[in-house]
Amino acid sequence: GATYFEVPSWFSPPPDGTSHLPLVVINTGGQYIPDEPKINAHMIVIDNGPGMLNRIDDMPTDYNGIIAIETRGQSSSQFPKKSYTLEARDAAGNDFKAPILDMPEESDWILHAPYSDKTLVRNAISFDLSRKMGDWAPRFKYCEVYIDGDYKGVYLFMEKIKRDGDRVDIQKLGPEVTSGDSLTGGYIFRVDK
Repeated sequence: GATYFEVPSWFSPPPDGTSHLPLVVINTGGQYIPDEPKINAHMIVIDNGPGMLNRIDDMPTDYNGIIAIETRGQSSSQFPKKSYTLEARDAAGNDFKAPILDMPEESDWILHAPYSDKTLVRNAISFDLSRKMGDWAPRFKYCEVYIDGDYKGVYLFMEKIKRDGDRVDIQKLGPEVTSGDSLTGGYIFRVDK
């Protein structure tokens, strides 16, 4: 059957900055993007729709504003192709919930660089299978990323895993909750190396 995600074309980017994938264009003003703290930058997202060509000089369609960005990952932060965590922000520097690439509005997003996955589809297939089994998985869209005018490659623009009504829909437990019915529910486990 048809898959939920759109598999990108496997081609080198045209020299003129065009793609059938959405374009994510980030301008840091030449700043280095560290692991912490996040730095302020400007991001535009161009997605003219399915089958339409996106050009780097097109008007933004999905986002045109301030973000805070940092490098993401532990060992993967050493890869030549970096992954990033970003937050949409308003002019005052506060988190700003924005719907991006047809995903529900939120302020926290991931630009996942599938550097060690040369097929670029392992996470996409895992997310798709999880949804088909009835579980939650991050929504995503393939995109092509430019940072400070440099082409960085094909990425997955995806939801950050977090507690939210449109993401992992579970209630927050306070420290006073130690037993009984209020202790039941969902949990998010993080397992690193």
